[in-house]
Amino acid sequence: MGFKEKIKSEFSVSNIMMTHPEPHLFVTLQFGPVHLYPIWSLVWSLYHLAWIIVDIYIAATDEHDEGRYFKFLTNWGYLCLVSYQWLDTVAAMYVHLRRRDLIKGGHDAMPWYLKVIWVLYNTSNTLAVIITLMYWLLIGSSVNAESISKHALNFICVLFNICFTATPIRLWHFYQPFIVAFIYVIFSVIYQKAGGGLIYEMLDWDKPGSAIAMTLPVLLIAVPLSHLCFFGIYKARTSFAKQFCTGIMSTVKPVEEECSKDEDKECVKDESPRIVTVDDLTKDNETFNLHFTPGTTQRSINVSIAPSPVLGFVNNPTEPDP
Repeated sequence: MGFKEKIKSEFSVSNIMMTHPEPHLFVTLQFGPVHLYPIWSLVWSLYHLAWIIVDIYIAATDEHDEGRYFKFLTNWGYLCLVSYQWLDTVAAMYVHLRRRDLIKGGHDAMPWYLKVIWVLYNTSNTLAVIITLMYWLLIGSSVNAESISKHALNFICVLFNICFTATPIRLWHFYQPFIVAFIYVIFSVIYQKAGGGLIYEMLDWDKPGSAIAMTLPVLLIAVPLSHLCFFGIYKARTSFAKQFCTGIMSTVKPVEEECSKDEDKECVKDESPRIVTVDDLTKDNETFNLHFTPGTTQRSINVSIAPSPVLGFVNNPTEPDP
């Protein structure tokens, strides 16, 4: 598939929907053994759980907070990240323990819970980078454990997930973080006009001109651009994996060549991989076993090949013209 065909397929209307032909990618690592994914996800989940408990406790015991923990975009983004991480861990354990058929690529239908996780994945990724950049560029008034965890380590977690897990990213899905960011803008207007006070100085709706000048570039430029950058990382990751970490491990051998149990003990099976040539495929009435290992999923297929009496196989060198 050429570059134009790839771009055309990526912008297909079907890619707007939350469907994917390989749902096992959502619960596997791009690099490394398949069954390490639940451990990977659990480690991040435990870290986020520990921190969210500490964070809520700090907010609850802060006399100046006044129970307004949920008014900040930072907390929206972090709660979204924690929700994604824990749902991802539960789904990964369930699939690896109860849905091993899905891991092997036996089903193309994508379960509903993986669709929910995919939405949270897309949303938490973009919100993490937007929150991190806006905090350190526009606010950045304090450098402590809380600000580092929610304005730096959150982005590192997202970046690690994108670089090492096999979860795919669709260009069209930028609309998901866009919707959440737009909802927060509406919330900030209602919150301030209802007497809740100013949330951020740069988001003062008593000065609608400056507030709109701040929100529009974020919604229309920063959100799509962040998602586009993540899409680029995803494409680079899959390209690297295809070039260096995947391939076809051929255990191709005619079945009739294998040693039977009744044969002499000195008969030893040659299980070393070998390359399939056209000559191998032109042998009459032979069955070959092909073992594919595309990335993290292993598949086996039996292929019976016989020369066509009409077309046959052409493997003759071209004779030079006289």
